[in-house]
Amino acid sequence: MLLRGTGPVFQCGREITGRELDQIRETVDLLPSLSRRELAATICEHLQWQTASGSYKLDALMKLLEKLQAGGFVRLPGKRERYEGKRCRKPIAFCLNDQDNAPT
Repeated sequence: MLLRGTGPVFQCGREITGRELDQIRETVDLLPSLSRRELAATICEHLQWQTASGSYKLDALMKLLEKLQAGGFVRLPGKRERYEGKRCRKPIAFCLNDQDNAPT
């Protein structure tokens, strides 16, 4: 299948068929609340796109999704901020003396 007249779509040496492109678009459209990473994992599972050891080719699929979005084929959800566990995003101001914070 041609993507906007540019020729076949390849990712990591694999040609993505028209049927697979349709499945990718359908998955993206049906699951708008998933993150990009979750979409990639779901699509890897549907397309059985795995490494020799059996893990999903998430990075390759993420690149493919970005390529498809740049070509106008799909519209991905916005990028989410990464959660950094229990670490605070903003530094906490510490004072040495409680008098510094006392109202005057």
